[in-house]
Amino acid sequence: IKEFYVHKELPYYGEYLQRHVGFGSGKPDDSVEKRYGKIANPTVHIGLNQIRQVVNALIKRYGHPSEVIVEVARDLKQSKIQRDEESKRQAENQKRNTRLRADIAGILNISEERVRRDDIEKMILWEELNPKNIADRKCPYSGASIGPTMLLSDDVEIEHILPFSQTLDDSLNNKTVALRLANRIKGNRTPWDARDDFAAQGWSYTGILERAELMPKAKRYRFAEEGYKNWLRDD
Repeated sequence: IKEFYVHKELPYYGEYLQRHVGFGSGKPDDSVEKRYGKIANPTVHIGLNQIRQVVNALIKRYGHPSEVIVEVARDLKQSKIQRDEESKRQAENQKRNTRLRADIAGILNISEERVRRDDIEKMILWEELNPKNIADRKCPYSGASIGPTMLLSDDVEIEHILPFSQTLDDSLNNKTVALRLANRIKGNRTPWDARDDFAAQGWSYTGILERAELMPKAKRYRFAEEGYKNWLRDD
């Protein structure tokens, strides 16, 4: 059972994103920014702090909101045809999730009610490794084969292709599944930046790019040398 704490105002983001920020002093007497550290991307850092100031100003004037609705700007520009297509996509995703939930329950020999959301996400990302061949789904970095039972074990983890601390991109397009060891070696870096440490394990960067080519188009470019620059330009 999760416990929730209601803050009087929106706190500094670093307090709750400690896995994604760095260089904090950890000293309670320091300012929150110095104590918890900050995200490396200065634009993201400034944007999050500005949001905090606006939200806290609204709370100070009007009190706590009863609900918060987040609308993405590009969604507001959609035509009726685009909105209908989005509704269709959401229905297809729901159908897919129902199928995967049943598959996971069978693999783990548990009830569908006990299937975790993270395991459903693992299955989605696993299918994207090679949509056409279930027998040829491999860790993007090491090239090791990943079967369904191994996928749902602690040996395989969900991994951000481009560091979350730099992009704040938690979408499926920025995630994959990889061996825990590969995830530890890559760390908080892009695949390109981690290439030398991968090579030290015998994992060629060329092989990584070849495996990435089997993935959806919106995902594969992130593995390339210019992946982060292209993300900044496009996203």
